[in-house]
Parts: sequence; C-alpha cells; structure tokens
Amino acid sequence: MDYVNQLLSLPRKTEHEGFPLWERCYAGDQASLNIMEDYNIGDVKILEDTYLRIRSWIKPHPNLGLFILDEHDSHCPSCGHTDLQEQGKPYVTTANRYTQFRCNNCGSTGKKRLNDVTIKQRRNLLMSIPK
Repeated sequence: MDYVNQLLSLPRKTEHEGFPLWERCYAGDQASLNIMEDYNIGDVKILEDTYLRIRSWIKPHPNLGLFILDEHDSHCPSCGHTDLQEQGKPYVTTANRYTQFRCNNCGSTGKKRLNDVTIKQRRNLLMSIPK
C-alpha cells in the first residue's frame, strides 16, 4: 500500500522500527502498544484515501449510482456524483441506446440509467428472441 500511495502522491504509511516493535507488543509493553495503535489507525485512514482514488478502476465495484433514489439525475457508478460529462458515442444494446458519460469527480465512465430511444422508435426495434 505504501508503494501505491507513493505513486499516487497520497499520504504514506507511518514508519516504525519493524519486528522489534511487534515483539514488545507481544510482551505487553504499553508504550509499544500505543505506537502500534497509532500505526494501525494511520493505516486505515490512508487505505480509505487509496480506495477512493482507485475505485473507478475496480471492475467488480458495486454500482453506487443504483443506491441513490433519484429518477431524474444520472449518478456516477463509482462515486455516486452527478457532475457528469457526456461522451460522444452512445452505449448501444440490442434493445436500446444510452448516453455514455465520464464523471468529473472520479474519472469513471458509465451510462445513463434512462435510454435515449423514444417510444415511437422502440416500436420499430427488431430484437432476436430465443425460442
């Protein structure tokens, strides 16, 4: 994690002396346990920063836009933000066409929840239906 944070210019891990600190913690030294507690709290805080920076590249990441109950606005699937910039090429399925976007907050891409096909156009769609 320290290496990734260094590459992303995020806060780095707290340095400590290594295994000797672990040995003193195992022996019950309260000062060493306090140092280890501060180290672990710092680890959790920088892990959150790392996660927030890289979540737009995590393929199986849950679509956060689905958990926001707003029918009118589209939301970023990675961060739930509404600051979206439409991309030129639509996302097309066999039955519909959707506007693609890039999130200006986290950089993730996605498609709008509502399709671009009008009711009149939908009547003329041809889809293959399995038998």
